[in-house]
Amino acid sequence: MPLHEASLQWGFLPMSWHPPLPSVGVMDLAVFAGVLSTGLFAMSYLPMLVKAVRTKDLSSYSFGNLAVTNLGNAVYSFYVFSLPFGPIWFLHSFYLVACGLMLGWFLHYGGAWRRFIARRGAWLPRRSAGGTLTLSGGPTASTE
Repeated sequence: MPLHEASLQWGFLPMSWHPPLPSVGVMDLAVFAGVLSTGLFAMSYLPMLVKAVRTKDLSSYSFGNLAVTNLGNAVYSFYVFSLPFGPIWFLHSFYLVACGLMLGWFLHYGGAWRRFIARRGAWLPRRSAGGTLTLSGGPTASTE
């Protein structure tokens, strides 16, 4: 007896078969979360990068922090790029570029050197408009 006739005999109405609806898997949600967080982290860094380029004032940044951050990112790259291709690659690549730019701009725009000269500059002899040599803010010798 065909299935259709059996279902009528027992009181069952035949139902049409539909393919299952597509579902969102756990991996799909994880990848979506990775893509979303990558975008959010990148957006959080952009104001800092724009301000650094616009003002060229990186004196509030620490050379030690920027250097260690870049070193850590370089070492962490061995781990990240051994993972399968995914959002973490984009996020880490963005961090590499952003931190490298901040260190490069810090050195280029003179953040470290300005502080060094500012500390040492008080000890350098300077000639005032009247021709007097001064050291540490007080007159030390006259040119006359």
